[in-house]
Amino acid sequence: MASVVCIGECMLELSAHDSHLYKKAFAGDTLNTAIYLKKELGEAHTVHYATKIGQDSISKELPSYLEKYNIETDLLQTSATKNIGLYAIDLVNGERHFTYWRNDSAAKTLFDDLSPACADDIMSHDYLYFSAISVAILNDKQAFFALIEQAKNKGKTIIYDANYRPALYTNKQQAQALHKQALKLATIYLPSIEDEQALSGELTATQIIEKSLALGVSEIVLKQGSEQIAYYENNEIKSIPIQPLQPVDTTSAGDSFNGAYLAARIKAHGKADSIGAGVHLSQQVIMQKGAIIF
Repeated sequence: MASVVCIGECMLELSAHDSHLYKKAFAGDTLNTAIYLKKELGEAHTVHYATKIGQDSISKELPSYLEKYNIETDLLQTSATKNIGLYAIDLVNGERHFTYWRNDSAAKTLFDDLSPACADDIMSHDYLYFSAISVAILNDKQAFFALIEQAKNKGKTIIYDANYRPALYTNKQQAQALHKQALKLATIYLPSIEDEQALSGELTATQIIEKSLALGVSEIVLKQGSEQIAYYENNEIKSIPIQPLQPVDTTSAGDSFNGAYLAARIKAHGKADSIGAGVHLSQQVIMQKGAIIF
């Protein structure tokens, strides 16, 4: 039985229901992946979520929400003074437009005073998953990277997704430095070409993969929008075409892909079959509204 811990921020999500109403849910990139990962893994493996929440009434709803999706809640930390963040989604032709209220989010303080016992608990799992957003929001980014490095040295598999959100950084130079630091620790890297090009310039898929491998990544799957997926296997860069769809809502497209891909890989499926599983799930997700479709 494998165990996975996803590290990041869970926020209250308000998604446009009609012109006058918003629907309430919990979401966040790593949380979305955790939920889809657990769905695809089934009962044989465990998925844990590590974040910090508040003591407000909405924060208190989160453990029950996670348990509904069979996500383990033992790594939830609680702040006495801060609450969870909030964001709203509006859709224009199926594309997401976000408005955030997260500057004082409890999750930002997760590594400010993380106890040695909790750090050991996080590192006890077989797979550690995080994104660029996970890193960007943290007050103490170097404490986080120190934990990830310790976990890697213990033989754990480190999984990184480069969700680049410029507003979360002081400048692009800071974002690039943190991104490089994450890549040097990652075992598996699951970027989109849009995020990579926004961070690193107009690199080709081949250049992105070669750069990532040179920094120490051993497994990379590059999402290229609705066109194709590129990956590295047997000293060769390969690609799988995708049948394009007209999306209803692209929220969680990449997160769901990551969840299904990783579940298949944990079950020892090959890379091509795992990519197929990721594409299949993400195409179901984009044809419905909301981050979580079940």
